[in-house]
Amino acid sequence: MSIEEMVVLAELIAAIAVVISLLYVAAQVRQSNKLARAQTRERMVGQASEEVYKGFVDDPSIIRSLYKWEPLTEDEWIRLSGWLLANMRQREYEYFQMRGGNIEKEVWEAYRGLITIHLGSERTRKWWDEWGSVPFDASFRSMVAELLNERANPNYFENLQRVIEDADPGPERIPR
Repeated sequence: MSIEEMVVLAELIAAIAVVISLLYVAAQVRQSNKLARAQTRERMVGQASEEVYKGFVDDPSIIRSLYKWEPLTEDEWIRLSGWLLANMRQREYEYFQMRGGNIEKEVWEAYRGLITIHLGSERTRKWWDEWGSVPFDASFRSMVAELLNERANPNYFENLQRVIEDADPGPERIPR
């Protein structure tokens, strides 16, 4: 085998090694992307569970303040505003994750529906309009505005209160 043939063979082997390395790196990148998506999704599920726990279990006064007819006390406004701010910040995080390709659009759309629940009362929409939207990214605020324009105010929490009252008539309404 001549020197020229050995050089060509060495170049061929080097090219094959480069291709194999690139395929390996591509596989690693795909695996890393899957892991990042799974971690993002896990965080989303954990956050949604925490929202439910804080508002329904840990401090039900937050949920009650959503459909309470009387004006809220200062403490109720503080708790409700903090809860809404944390929840809407989470939706903004998810929005950016979707835009960055870290979660699928279908997943985002499912979680996006929580916005209409969080802002599902006259009180919470007023909060968003007057104060809540201020610390958020302009594109997120625009998306929320479009979403709220698409969906009429569902009065989610007022409807939930009616369901609770119908399901649990209380001792004074139980036939004896």
